[in-house]
Amino acid sequence: ALLLAAVPARAFGDSLRASPGDGLRWNSADGQLALHAGGVFAGELVIHDSDNHSGSGLRTDLAKPIVEASYGDAWRLRISGDLEGTKTASNLYEAFVSWSGVPWLRVSAGLLQLPLGFEAGTRAEDLSLIEHSFSYYLNYRSDWALRVEGELAEGAFEWDLAAAPGDGFDANGETQRSPRVSARAFARPLRSLAGPQA
Repeated sequence: ALLLAAVPARAFGDSLRASPGDGLRWNSADGQLALHAGGVFAGELVIHDSDNHSGSGLRTDLAKPIVEASYGDAWRLRISGDLEGTKTASNLYEAFVSWSGVPWLRVSAGLLQLPLGFEAGTRAEDLSLIEHSFSYYLNYRSDWALRVEGELAEGAFEWDLAAAPGDGFDANGETQRSPRVSARAFARPLRSLAGPQA
């Protein structure tokens, strides 16, 4: 994302934009097709004195390029890579396509982070600094799966169901071979009274 931001945005034309925080975005003339390329990258520079024999240098903690595409309001594609190769089984965090052609239903298929609860429903790059210190926020499992989710009554009731054959990995990159069915449901009975932010 930083490399893309170094090129003036006007060089891409009106439909192509670049920024350090948002990466590269492009929209078709009719607004139907949208593309996004960016990522999350983290590292540390370690320098030891002469009495410490540990290796000094630049270490990469996270190298996660992200490519996304959407068509209209219904179709979406997301691919998240793992260039470091230590936290996934096949150098991929996510690789899925989803369809939400009706307001109350969304169907996704591919390599997905399975729903475990509120914490695992938030992607690592969207967590705040303090949330990264709690391991249960990152204790997810990814698998090739079919996921169906939706909501009723403008979000007063939400449900989420996923089925996986057992060819995935956990947050440490360890292989997980057991088939799994995950489900969760949320009820917000006061949402209709207080509005969408309730």
